[in-house]
Amino acid sequence: MIEHRFGGLAVWLLSGAPHKRLISGTFICLTVALLTATLAHGASFYRARESYAGTASGQFLKLGIGNAEAMALGRSYVAIADGIKSLGYNPAGIARSNSNELALGMTKWAGDISGNYIGFNHPLMHANVAFNAAYFTISDFDVRDENGIPLAGADVFVRAGFVNAGFGWSLPAERVFLGFGAKSVMESFYTHSSNNFAVDGGILWLAGSRLQFGASLLNLSLDTVKVPWSLRAGLAYQFPAFLGVSADIIQDADSKTRVGSGLIIKLPEVEEIGMLSLRVGYYSADDQGESSLGLLKKFQLHRNSGLSYGLGVDTRSDTLYHMSLDYALVPLGVLGTSHHVNMRFQF
Repeated sequence: MIEHRFGGLAVWLLSGAPHKRLISGTFICLTVALLTATLAHGASFYRARESYAGTASGQFLKLGIGNAEAMALGRSYVAIADGIKSLGYNPAGIARSNSNELALGMTKWAGDISGNYIGFNHPLMHANVAFNAAYFTISDFDVRDENGIPLAGADVFVRAGFVNAGFGWSLPAERVFLGFGAKSVMESFYTHSSNNFAVDGGILWLAGSRLQFGASLLNLSLDTVKVPWSLRAGLAYQFPAFLGVSADIIQDADSKTRVGSGLIIKLPEVEEIGMLSLRVGYYSADDQGESSLGLLKKFQLHRNSGLSYGLGVDTRSDTLYHMSLDYALVPLGVLGTSHHVNMRFQF
């Protein structure tokens, strides 16, 4: 049966037009290469994953800067990746945009961690090129000796960031998208600094008018301790009317398998405002304790770890360059609350 199916595939490839055979062959080779790399790295690091828990640097790559929508949906975005926001989740999604995009973002995390983001996406024929960069800082970071005693006058300014370039293209009929990226990752604190190189790869399949699948392998580096890789696979479904759901399985090199899921409610378009989307998500993070945020206490949500909330506004206005605004609120229990804000312009 297996030989028969592969034989039929070979006949189909050889019987088609040359350009179709080239495109199909390229797609199959790239897909097999991506899956092979995924399985190889998953197998080589599976047993050692628990021993690396909490020891890897590069953790700021997991903070979701540049994509408030994904953070509001419990980080489940690999199957709905679209445009400049796709870099960092699934680079294949950048090819779904048909216009120039400029994105700006800001993240305020717990522990005085803050970050700023900028990104740009430019369409070509059946492909897109995209660039983004982020810069994080941590203020009031103190230094202690081996006994935990603060060292007077040793306050340091922690810096971290990345510069990323991505390339994505769509196969004929624009139902399958492929994407790749390369990034430089920088960290600097106290007497230590590092610069590392990592690559990303992703695939996105629009199985129908409502169902989508996606997978990506991110932050693949020769130094997996300083830049931990992340493997993601997920699906999304758009129900009739204004309801959509998404779900991802997420495996980072230095943690156990996580699950993220999200619910999107799109309200009827308002002429003066545009399209408004309400979002709620769940991410299977470790229990971080009870949140002190008054709004959550009011609705008895302060004991629910892993929930996230957000909204999005799409103006659809030529005057405002089709500006969209996304916001996410992610409670972190006793650690505090993180806020994510992103703006995107299309022109």
